[in-house]
Amino acid sequence: MEAASFKDKMNEARGELDKTAISSKNLKRDFDAIQKGAGIVGAAAVAVIGSSVKVAADFQQSMARVRAISGATEEEFGRLEAAARKAGAETIFGATDGADALSYLAMAGFSVNEQISALPAVLDAAIAGNVDLAASADMVSNIMTGFGFTAEDTGHAVDVLVSAMTSANTDMPMLAEGMKYVAPVAKSLGWTFEDTTTALSKLSDAGIQGGQSGTVLRASLLSLANPVGATAKVMKTLGIEAIGADGKMKPLPDLMGHIAEKMEGMTDAQKTQTASQLVGTQAASGFLAILDVGEDELRDYSKALENSAGKAKEMAAIQSDTLVGSFEEFKSAMEEVGISIGNEFLPLFRDIVDAGTGIIEKFGEIDSKSIATIATFVAVASGVAILITTIGKLALALTAFALTPVGAAIIGLSLLGGLIAVAAMNTVDFEEVNLDLAESMIETHDSLQTSIDQFEELKNKSQLSTEEFGRLLDIQDELRTAVDDSKIEKLTAEQEALREKSGLSNKELETMVGLNNDLIEAVPESTELITEQGNRVIGTTDALHEYNAELAESTG
Repeated sequence: MEAASFKDKMNEARGELDKTAISSKNLKRDFDAIQKGAGIVGAAAVAVIGSSVKVAADFQQSMARVRAISGATEEEFGRLEAAARKAGAETIFGATDGADALSYLAMAGFSVNEQISALPAVLDAAIAGNVDLAASADMVSNIMTGFGFTAEDTGHAVDVLVSAMTSANTDMPMLAEGMKYVAPVAKSLGWTFEDTTTALSKLSDAGIQGGQSGTVLRASLLSLANPVGATAKVMKTLGIEAIGADGKMKPLPDLMGHIAEKMEGMTDAQKTQTASQLVGTQAASGFLAILDVGEDELRDYSKALENSAGKAKEMAAIQSDTLVGSFEEFKSAMEEVGISIGNEFLPLFRDIVDAGTGIIEKFGEIDSKSIATIATFVAVASGVAILITTIGKLALALTAFALTPVGAAIIGLSLLGGLIAVAAMNTVDFEEVNLDLAESMIETHDSLQTSIDQFEELKNKSQLSTEEFGRLLDIQDELRTAVDDSKIEKLTAEQEALREKSGLSNKELETMVGLNNDLIEAVPESTELITEQGNRVIGTTDALHEYNAELAESTG
């Protein structure tokens, strides 16, 4: 008897859902698919969606940090996001890694254009230096700030660093740590980046690495640039002149050659004593190590660093051309897919979480019998449907059928399961449920009709053809990824010309664009034109009216 009653309730639940379908043939198709493969496909799809939403949410959070630090405009933020996702799609690093790297560049004071132009070099540095992308961005930006470089210098700076770490006993973190201490001093004294890197590299070969190499070199430069006490005395005695006629410190090779010449004929002990007097006892051993390299070798090494263009990209390509590199690229590409899928669901999940917060706050007010009912519902319904329902009400059920067919099927199945479970306990009045759904559908119909009417009014008022309106959408997309200033200027001019031709105010045009996108999302079959950039444009509103009429008929 109980089994028969349960079966009746199941059939009743199915019947009520059929009545509330926005499109009966679409719903039938979705449920037919569910009946055939819900056990396998449903669970797998939910898992994929959940994983994708997590990936997309992490990326969204990282990009939010970039936007907060950089103060980017909407258009600039779109370009930053595109740059991060391109890094994730084309390299061994993920889009979230790219976002983290951009945040470090932003913290270093890089403008949006500078962040975007510097990112590829930072990517190469990370791969060649075998460090994570965020660390690479941090190190490179610190070095560039120390030497007062611009974003255009990023590629060369990275090439010099990679060339040094492949030809000396050092690595990227060691060079970055050394530069942290000496870069500002070297720059102020007129030393080139190449000479400074050469000195740090030769100190590293002598076992003086990282921060120690930077402090040794800094102490030496400061002592020679502003000699006092014993240093001034020995420099005067030996005739050492560290500052050239231009008021800057002599280049590294010239300086070391000059001092070596003045110390010629000294014993090792005398050289050590003199070095201690020149740069101090703490820096003496490092100073002697550079001095022993010799002027010619120092000059050749520095020159080689100057001519290291393309070294970072070459090293990155070699180190990525492996099975591990291919696997990392595969994972990065999968992350990009996850972000694309997850972004479709983020708004829904945001609404779900916000609504769920209110539910949790009220949960303590529910009596024990109701809690038992909800627990049974939770046990049967899938996680997605549980979240989009409210206690005792299913006003948001319409959302399930407004999604893509796959999304509708998954959430529809979950909703059906929850209804059946509660129906079996005889705790839900399905007429009340049906009324809630019908009311929700009527509200959706009225809202959709308002949007259609508003779009038609603006479309009739606009002087743009469908193709020109589509071109306007394309320009917005192109501006998000454009880096070249001349291209940005050209696109902006074309955009402004179309805005003027439209005869609409900026607010009206923005409203029309928004309505076009919203209506296409609600009724995908309404599209008539696909632009070069893949944007969809409503040609006529016939399909929209047809869809809304069908919705109205379903509630009749």
